[in-house]
Amino acid sequence: MNNSQALMQSLQLLKKNKEHVDKYDKNRLQIDSLTKELDKLAIDFVNDYQLYNKTKDIIQAKMTSFSEEPNYSKQILVNSPSVGTNSTFLGCYKNTNSMEYTGSMSFDRCRENAFDLQKPFFSVQSEDGKDNCYIGDNLQNVIKDGLQYNFIPMWQSLDTIIKGTGETYQLKVLDTTFAIIDENQNVIYSNDINSAGNELKLEIQNKKKKGTEAKKTSSKGKSRITVGSSKSKTKIIPLLDKNVTVSSKPVNSQNRGWSDRFEAKIIGDNLHVTRVDAPQGWGQNLILESKQKESGEATEDESKSNTLLIISNDGNLILKKGEDILWTANRNDTNSIVVDEWIPVNNPTNKYKRAYMRTGEFLDPQESISSQNGMYKMEFANGALRLLAATRSCVDNNQIGNKESVGLHMINNSNYDVRKGNSSSGAGETQFNISKGDCMNECDKDDKCLGAEYKMDKTSTCILKSDIGTIYEDEKSSLLLKNDENMLDDSIYLGKIGYIDENDTLHEYPKSMIKYTDEMYNSYENTTSGGKTIQTMNGNVEQAILACNKLSICGGFTHNIETNTIELKDNTIYPASQKKFENSTSLYTRGFILNNHNSCDKTYEIVKTDFWKNYDVLNKITMVNEKTHKCGVANLIDVDLAELKRIYERLNTHTASVERIFQSLNKLNVNVDHNVNNIQKEMKQSLGEVRTSTSKMEDKNKSIKKEGFTGFDHISMECNSVNTLTKRIDTTALSLSIAFLLIGGLFLYSRK
Repeated sequence: MNNSQALMQSLQLLKKNKEHVDKYDKNRLQIDSLTKELDKLAIDFVNDYQLYNKTKDIIQAKMTSFSEEPNYSKQILVNSPSVGTNSTFLGCYKNTNSMEYTGSMSFDRCRENAFDLQKPFFSVQSEDGKDNCYIGDNLQNVIKDGLQYNFIPMWQSLDTIIKGTGETYQLKVLDTTFAIIDENQNVIYSNDINSAGNELKLEIQNKKKKGTEAKKTSSKGKSRITVGSSKSKTKIIPLLDKNVTVSSKPVNSQNRGWSDRFEAKIIGDNLHVTRVDAPQGWGQNLILESKQKESGEATEDESKSNTLLIISNDGNLILKKGEDILWTANRNDTNSIVVDEWIPVNNPTNKYKRAYMRTGEFLDPQESISSQNGMYKMEFANGALRLLAATRSCVDNNQIGNKESVGLHMINNSNYDVRKGNSSSGAGETQFNISKGDCMNECDKDDKCLGAEYKMDKTSTCILKSDIGTIYEDEKSSLLLKNDENMLDDSIYLGKIGYIDENDTLHEYPKSMIKYTDEMYNSYENTTSGGKTIQTMNGNVEQAILACNKLSICGGFTHNIETNTIELKDNTIYPASQKKFENSTSLYTRGFILNNHNSCDKTYEIVKTDFWKNYDVLNKITMVNEKTHKCGVANLIDVDLAELKRIYERLNTHTASVERIFQSLNKLNVNVDHNVNNIQKEMKQSLGEVRTSTSKMEDKNKSIKKEGFTGFDHISMECNSVNTLTKRIDTTALSLSIAFLLIGGLFLYSRK
C-alpha cells in the first residue's frame, strides 16, 4: 500500500470516526432535550394531578354542604291570593243601599268576587228567593244608619185596647201592683186588678191632700226644689219625681252672712232636708237643686221603701217590694244580644235612665225601660206591655242579610289584619257597646290609630290604640291592625313564575321561557276575565281548545254556555288580568311548561301573593338570564366542573407526551432506568383512575334532569396512587438517571 493509499484510508477512517462522534454529539443533545422535557412533564403531571384532586374535593364539599344546609331551591308560581279566603263579620246594619250589586251567588263566591274586584267589604242578602252579592269599599256609608235587629216578644200583656189607639193610657207602679190606666183613671190591666184599683184611689186622695208643696223649675237640664223655711231641724217635702238626686248645697243666697248647712236625703216618695250645723230650723227661703239619675240598679233604701218593677239582666220582668217578689212575668226563655240603644243611658225612650220603675213612676205610650246590660227591653205601646229580646237581623253562620239589613263582612288582611284570639299591651281610648265595624270606623277617622282591640263579653269593648305594644293570646279578644297598604293590591303578583336559588334569591322567568302546552286547561265556572281578545268565534269548548292551541300567544278563552260565544285571549288573560263573576260564562286558562335549563325542575310549587311580595320588599328579585341560567347545586359547582375538565385534558396531554418521549428514547437505543419506568407506569395508572372517575361523572351528568347533582350519591373520583407517584418523582431528583449506549460503540481516533 503506497502512502497515498494509506493516507486515503486514514482520511476515510478519520471521516468515519468523525461521523461517529458527530452522531454521538447529535444524539447526546437530543437525549438531553428529551430528558429535560421528561423532567418538566413529570413535575407538571404531579402539580395538575394534585390540583385535580383538590378541585374534586371542593366539588364534593360543595355538594355535601348543599345537601345538608336548608335548600331554598324551588320553582314557584303565584296562583293564590294571600287575602280573600277568609273574612270577618263586622255587624248587621240597616240597609243603606250603598253597596254595588254583582249578581246572585253563594257566600264564598261573593267573597271571591269582592277580592277579584279589589273591594274589601261584601254582603250576601237574601232577596226574593235569591242570595245576592253586594260589594263596596266605603265602610262609613254602609254603617251610617246603625245596626239592624230582630225583636222577639218574650211576654206580652193582654190586649187592653177597646177603642182608640191607647195614646192616653199610662203604665204606673203603685204600692204593691203595677197597672195600665186609661184617661179616666180606670185600671185596664194589672197583675192584681182589684188591689190596683184600691191603690190608685188611695194615691189620688193623697195627692189632693199634699197639694203642690213641692215646686220644680227647670234650668238647663236641672231642676230646683223650693224647700222654704222651717221651724224644726228637719222638713219633709213630697217629690213628684223620685228619679233624681238632690244636692244639699243651697242655690240661693239671700243673706251674705247665711252659713247654714244641710243634708238632703230621699226616703220613699219624700225629700228629707235636715239642718246639720245647728239643732234648729232656719228662716231663709231654702232652694235646692236636683238632677235626673243617669242609670243604675235600685239602691237598698229604694228596694225597702218602694215597690219596684224591674227588668233584670237575664230578661226577667219582676215586681218586687223589699225582699218579697210580688209577681214575675211568665216569659219565654229566649237568648238575646246587646242592643246599644237599649242600654238605659242610651235609650231615648227610657226617661228614668235605669232598669226599673218605682212606686209612683209611670210610662207614657212609646216609652220603655231596659235591662242594665242592654239585652232586654220592656216597652209600653198601643195600650199593651211587651217584654222583648233581640237577635241580629242577619241569619245563619254566614250572617246573611235581607232587604232591610246588610250582613257586612270584610276580607281578612285587606283594610285590617284581623288576629282572632290576640290582645296587646298598648293602651288607648276605650269605647263600649259598639259593633266591630263601628270600632274600625272610629280607628279609620283617627290618623294616630294603628289598630284596635275588640272584645265581646257581656258587652262589647273597643280600644283604639296609637301604640300596639306586645301582642299576646287572649281568646276573648281580636286585634284589628290597620294596614298601611291595601293587601288587595297584591293581585299584581298573580301569574308570576320564578326560581329561588340556594342563596334564597328569587329569579323571575321571562315570558320567553314560559311555553303554553296543548294538553292542560284550568276552568272557572261563572267567571269571565279581562285581557286582550284576539279572536271571537262560535262553538263548544272542544272547538275553542283546538283553536287556541293553534295560536302560540293564546292564553285561554271564555265560553258563554247560552250563546256558545267564544273569546280567545292572549297572555294578558287571568291571572295577568282581573277575573270576576259572570253568570253563564266559564273561563278556561291554558297550562304552560317552563323552557328552562335541564338542571332545573319543570314542575312548580303554588304560592300566595305575599310570598312573592316579601322578596320584592327585600329587593331580592332578579330576572333570569336565559343563556346562563342553571338551578340547584349546578350553580355552585359549574365553574369547578369546567376547571376539572381542563385539568383532566392537561393530564391526558402530559401522559401522551411522556409516552412519546419514551418511544423517542427507545429509537435512540437508550436504556431507561427501572425507577423511571415505574414512574411512567404509575402515571398511566393514575390517569386511568382519573379517566374512570371522569367517565362516571359524565354518566351522572347525562342523567341529571333537575337541581344539578341533588339526589345523587357523591361522585367517587379517588386516585389511590397519588401519594406513591408524588413520592417517587420527588426522590428521583428529576434527573431520571437515564443510561444509554450507541449501537457499534464509540470509536476514538489515535495516532500509532
